[in-house]
Amino acid sequence: MPIFKYGGHTFEIRITPSGEETVLYDGEPVSSKMTRFGGTHEFSVKEGEETVSYIVKVQLKGGKILGTMFGTSPKVTVFRNGQNIYTS
Repeated sequence: MPIFKYGGHTFEIRITPSGEETVLYDGEPVSSKMTRFGGTHEFSVKEGEETVSYIVKVQLKGGKILGTMFGTSPKVTVFRNGQNIYTS
């Protein structure tokens, strides 16, 4: 599943065949939900002295169910304090 780095931090999105999406920030789960068609995850973390808000949007490409042999990689968009920092 998608993994990327930003500002010295690692983001990972895991999706199970049953539709559970989990967002990890520096290896720690920060958001999890069940969805079949992609979901939006919101969380805040402390980076140094600053509290930062993230929004992670997961969308399936081609409308396929992930985790099966027919699945495709999801489109992931990440916003940090409202600014787009990543789109797959």
